Order: sequence, then C-alpha cells, then structure tokens
Amino acid sequence: KSSSNKPFFDTNGNLKKRVLFVITQSDMGGAQRFMLNLLSHLDKERFEPLVAIGKDGDGYLFRALHEIGIPTHRLIHVVRDVNIRQDLKAVSELRKLILDFWPDTLFLNSSKAGFVGAFAARFPYSINNAKVIYRIGGWSFNDPVSRWKRAFWMLLEWLSARWKDVVIVNNQHDFDQALKYRIKPRKKLILIYNGIETYKLDLMDQEEARKKLGVPGDKYVVGTIANLYPAKGIGYLIRT
Repeated sequence: KSSSNKPFFDTNGNLKKRVLFVITQSDMGGAQRFMLNLLSHLDKERFEPLVAIGKDGDGYLFRALHEIGIPTHRLIHVVRDVNIRQDLKAVSELRKLILDFWPDTLFLNSSKAGFVGAFAARFPYSINNAKVIYRIGGWSFNDPVSRWKRAFWMLLEWLSARWKDVVIVNNQHDFDQALKYRIKPRKKLILIYNGIETYKLDLMDQEEARKKLGVPGDKYVVGTIANLYPAKGIGYLIRT
C-alpha cells in the first residue's frame, strides 16, 4: 500500500468504501453513459470513487465527470485496440494505480478494461483482496470480426472470468452465452437490464415531432443513437 494514500471518512467519522472505476475510452458511448448515470447517483457519504479512463476518445467523459465532482485519472497505456506491448504496459500502469489508491472494489467496464484490469488486480498476487466487478455491455466475440478474433476474445473472457468476483450483463442473450461458454466468475453472474431516467426526458408528442421533422403522417420514422462501429449494425438499418 502506498504510504501517500490516506483513508477517507464520512461526516460521522466512518471509513468510506473506495471504488476504482476503469473504462477504456473517454468518448460518450453506452458504457460511458452507464458509468456517468451510476456515478451521478453514487452516495458520496459512503463511497470514495476514482475513475481511470484510457487515452482514446474525445475527452467528453472527463468533462462530464468533472461537472459532477467525480475525480478522474488518465491512463496513458490503456487503448481500445489489442496491442501486446501496449497492453503489458497498461497492466503495469493499472497495477500501480491500484496499489496507490488501494480500492475496496475494482469496477471494470468494457472488454479491454475488463481483461487488463482483472489481470492487474490478481497477478502476480491479489491486491488487498479487492472485489472485482465487471460490467459488459456486449461480448466482443459477437462483433463482426474474423473467426480467430472471435475465438481470441472468447478465450480472454473465459480465462479472466475466474479473476472476477461478479460479472454483470445487460441482456438475456449475453447471459445465456456466458452460461453456454462457461464464462463463470468466482461468485455471481448477474443480469441487470439498462434503464432510462424518464423523468429527465422532455419528449414531444408524436404529431408535434412529425411536424418538426417534416414527416408525413402515413410514413414510419426509424431512428437510432449509436457510435458508428460495425458491431452496431447501422448499415443494416440504412439498407432496410
């Protein structure tokens, strides 16, 4: 444990739980939106969070977290694409951060952060017996990539699951695949569906929206909000 690391206490003098969140990219995708929503409701009297974010992306997540008072840390070596040399440096970088922050819980988001973070926490030995939670918005082995890449990601998920205490998926299909391919964490595999904070939405009624968009009443309107990654399948929507 780093000698520079000081304990955090709430207003009653009780020791707060430290949670280190790790995510691969800083641009606003599904995983980042999930994390921002979660952290915006985190009880700061009970938890002391730190969010470690990889260098890829436009920095939106850094700015959004700063606005709600959540401290962040930029990871220099954590990148989205697989790069063995860079990834080994990322493991070392994350392990140093874990040793310095000394979290009670390590909360990993996205495939790359899930593997690198779990490896850093468990090898060559477990740090502080921190609980490792992994939340995945979609298995990378389902992406439209080559067969060997799908097999590679499946192997990584299967192997690293034993280093994680809890794995959280957000849909039944991914849950069933975890069972089928024996992606089995040390304690629990959990299905938690995504939610929407409807009280924050200011929606137009259908007639007003059609008028604003200039869409005739006898036409269907189909829309989506997504990053333009091949895995999102936007091309299928456009060709339909």
